Amino acid sequence: MADPSTKRWPVIQDILKREGIARQHLNSFDEFLERGLQSIINEVGQIDIENAEYPYKIQLGKVKLQQPRMMELDGSITHITPAEARLRNVSYSAPVMMEASVVEDGKILESRFVHIGDVPVMAKSNACILHNFSTQKLIEHG
Repeated sequence: MADPSTKRWPVIQDILKREGIARQHLNSFDEFLERGLQSIINEVGQIDIENAEYPYKIQLGKVKLQQPRMMELDGSITHITPAEARLRNVSYSAPVMMEASVVEDGKILESRFVHIGDVPVMAKSNACILHNFSTQKLIEHG
């Protein structure tokens, strides 16, 4: 009778060839960005501002992740690749924007997207600029 462990290796090698060794980590990271961040914001829901003269609430809404970028010395914004971030010794991160609405007496007075922070981006994740690049294009971008 053949050893059953010898039958596993071709299957494992096929999975690694198709998916890559980091796929489970990328899937988990993508899940966090696509659903986890929004879930955290939904759990908080709103912030009550207790001001005796002007009580109001900030209603927290939709979360959006922008493309990875960095600010240049002149203040301009540049979209970057993981290789550029590594060479320039900066974090490969993307701004997280959240819709915030000022609510008074149940009515929305103002609503806008505000920058709530930056999140580091895993190379080849859905948030990465290289996500859908072909092998040749990946080589060109370092």
